[in-house]
Amino acid sequence: MKTIMKRQDVVAATGLCYTSIYNKEKAGEFPARRKLSARSVGWIRQEVEAWIEGLQRVEQVAQA
Repeated sequence: MKTIMKRQDVVAATGLCYTSIYNKEKAGEFPARRKLSARSVGWIRQEVEAWIEGLQRVEQVAQA
């Protein structure tokens, strides 16, 4: 089952400010938000977690 993360959850999980998330999303460097209602958006938790894991793998390779 897909779990939705709200903006404050994504900010907390990534450590990025909302503007950075928005900019990365527009550049295709971050998972796309999903429209939940006329005034609400969210991100799929599994996609955000996969993005975070990808960063961790890049850091591990860079340290090797």
